[in-house]
Amino acid sequence: EALATEQRAELRRITAELDKARKQMQGEKQQLASEVQAQQLRSREQSQKEQRLEERLNAALQARDELVATNSSLSGELQNALMALDMAESKFQQQAFEAELASEQQQRRLEAVELELASQSLPFQRRIAALEAKLADAERGHGARDAEARRQ
Repeated sequence: EALATEQRAELRRITAELDKARKQMQGEKQQLASEVQAQQLRSREQSQKEQRLEERLNAALQARDELVATNSSLSGELQNALMALDMAESKFQQQAFEAELASEQQQRRLEAVELELASQSLPFQRRIAALEAKLADAERGHGARDAEARRQ
């Protein structure tokens, strides 16, 4: 009977330890389940955060690509405008040079015409001067005769 009492006491002790181990295991299981649930929540939040970051990255990349395309287009347009400006400036310089040449030629022609006019008009100017001198002499002669006629 002592052996049976001892075995029953041992059985109660083992049962108590088993219950204690079960409670501890159940507590650890609940704690593990809570930790797993918390980890899953963090994992979902992290996935959502990564997805938002991925979307923002894609939007930024698309915006960058659009800016690069716009920049490239504007650069091409600027190059075309600069070439057109260079061509217009070159054309303007050529026209200015041609206008300068035409002006010089016109000036030489004008000087030649003036010289020709002066040389052609010189005999007429001399003739006019001679006629004016004659007229002045004639008027003086008439004035002297008129004065003499009045004296008489």
